[in-house]
Amino acid sequence: MALSAFDRSGDPTWYPGGGAPWAPFKLYQFEIAQEVFADWDAPLSGVPSAKLTSLIDTSEQVETKIRAFHCHKTQAKDTRRILERPGYREFARMETYVLARTRLPGLPLPEDDLLAGIPDG
Repeated sequence: MALSAFDRSGDPTWYPGGGAPWAPFKLYQFEIAQEVFADWDAPLSGVPSAKLTSLIDTSEQVETKIRAFHCHKTQAKDTRRILERPGYREFARMETYVLARTRLPGLPLPEDDLLAGIPDG
């Protein structure tokens, strides 16, 4: 198996002269459940909802997310297409991720906080 940047981080032999080595505790991959794409009849794959490991409540930020979409003027067609999907506002109330890698053993899943388990300091 090839080592990734996540694996190599913190190893000063890989990045000589790069400053003090530091390694992240967790690596997440943003994902959307297959079931969402199926409900939208979108030709995208996603992952089965059972594989989602981190579910973050973003319900207080839905209107901010929508305003942010409108800032991308060159993508107006895509913005309309996304925002007009049935159930988009409900969908936007949750950010979903898969914990791809971790250096923290025994994390309880699913998580509702991306910083859960990370030591202070």
